[in-house]
Order: sequence, then C-alpha cells, then structure tokens
Amino acid sequence: KHSENMIPDYATHSVGAGGFVYDDKTNKILVVKELDYQLFKLPGGAGDKGEDISEIACREVKEETNIDTEFQSLICFRELHNFRYGKTDFYYICLMKPLSYDIKYPTNEIADCQWMDVDEYRNEVAGKSKLNTFIADLAMKCIHNSIDSPNRALKKTEFTDIYSKTGKLRQYNVYHV
Repeated sequence: KHSENMIPDYATHSVGAGGFVYDDKTNKILVVKELDYQLFKLPGGAGDKGEDISEIACREVKEETNIDTEFQSLICFRELHNFRYGKTDFYYICLMKPLSYDIKYPTNEIADCQWMDVDEYRNEVAGKSKLNTFIADLAMKCIHNSIDSPNRALKKTEFTDIYSKTGKLRQYNVYHV
C-alpha cells in the first residue's frame, strides 16, 4: 500500500548570503548602500540554482563591489518567515577575506559603497537595525576569537526589527555560536 507523497512539489525556502568582508590591516569592512535602502549594509543577495553558500557570498560581493574575496567561515544565519512569495528565507553571513581593494559598483543597484571602520558601521546601524548591530558584534567576536568554543551548539536569538525595504516590523531568528 502506498502512502501519500508528503514532499512539496515547489520550493518552500529561499537562500541568500552576505559577506562580512574584513580588512584586518585597517579594521574596516566593506559596506554598500542600495538604491532603495537608507542604511549601509553588508553586500549580499539571493543564491542562484546549484550555488554553495560560500559561492553566493563571493559572487554577490563581487557583483555589488567588484571586490574579490575568499570565504573564511560562516558567522551565522538568519531565518525570516513569510518573505518573498510567502517563503521562509535563510540568509547566511560569511566572514570573507578581501583579495582586492578597488571598489567599483553598479549604479543601477548600489547608491554607495565604501570601506568603513567597524565602529563607524556599528554606530551607523545602532538604533536603526538591531539585527545588523547584532551581526556586526557577532562577526567581531568571531574575528577576535572571543567566542567560548568553536564546538558549541548553535543558539537562536529572536529579533523584532523593521524590514528596511517595507518599513514593516518583522520577526527574525538568528542562529549563531
């Protein structure tokens, strides 16, 4: 006797990645300001079919900034329900090493791009995006190895924050060590 097939015949989730591109010589990170977003943010975007997380992050950073990067590690990922087309969106934040430094960005998508001091970035987003502030702090803890143990299980931190493109409050979950 056959049971009913419970596998959805359509995609239920979307995947994207962003790069925390950190230059340890200057203590600066690579940030972009999209045309429809008023704050600086980490470069990144949606994955293409068949891409690994590290490939998404490297490609998106290159597309938005012209900076070549090398994947170092996964910092965290965030989960957002009822995103585009009602899907759950998983967005991975990757620690990236810059391999080039000359910025050139597509003006049809990006309003500004720069190397920004980490503290300046944190001050830029503080009070405006709890999520981005938390991710910046978490990334710096990873960089400075101040997380207790790399073998710890992931924990979940919940945020209610404004989604930048609509101005509406959304519930985010961030999974991290």
